[in-house]
Amino acid sequence: LWDKIHADRNDMLSQVALCLVLCRCQHRYRRHAHWEQPKGSHMFLLPYLDELSRYMQSAKPDMCTAGDLHDPMNMKPMKKGMNILTTSRRIHDMIDPLKCNGSHDHQPIEGMTRWQGCGIARSVFSERYPRKFARLVAKGILKKQFPPEIPFGHIVILR
Repeated sequence: LWDKIHADRNDMLSQVALCLVLCRCQHRYRRHAHWEQPKGSHMFLLPYLDELSRYMQSAKPDMCTAGDLHDPMNMKPMKKGMNILTTSRRIHDMIDPLKCNGSHDHQPIEGMTRWQGCGIARSVFSERYPRKFARLVAKGILKKQFPPEIPFGHIVILR
C-alpha cells in the first residue's frame, strides 16, 4: 500500500508542477490564485512549493463551520479541515477564522452514507464544496474586484 501511495504521488508531480506554473503566471500578471488541499495533505510540504509562501497565505477553515457540511443521513456535522493557499488577503481573512469551535460532535468521514437515495462513501460525499462555502467564496471573489485588490507578496523571477 505504501508503494502504491508513493507511486500515485509521483504520477501526480506533473500536475503539481503545472499548478505551480499557473500560480507563478497569475502572480506575474497581478492576478489572484487559490489552491486547496485537504488538511492532512502533504502536498504543500514539497520542497519546490516553498516559494508559494512568498506570495500566498494559508487559510485553514473547517467545513463544519465554513460550509455547514453534515452527513445527509444522520445530519451530524463533518469537520473536514482544509488548507487553502490564496493571494487574496480578503479571501484569507474571510475564511481563515471559520474553524470549528468544538461545540459539537463530528461524524467521521470514514464509512458510507445515503445521499439522493444512493449509497455513497462519506469521503466521496465530502469532496464537494458545500453550497454555503461555495457562495461565501464566490461573494468574496466578486467583492475583491471593486476596488481591485493587489495580490499578496512578491515573486522573484530568475532569468
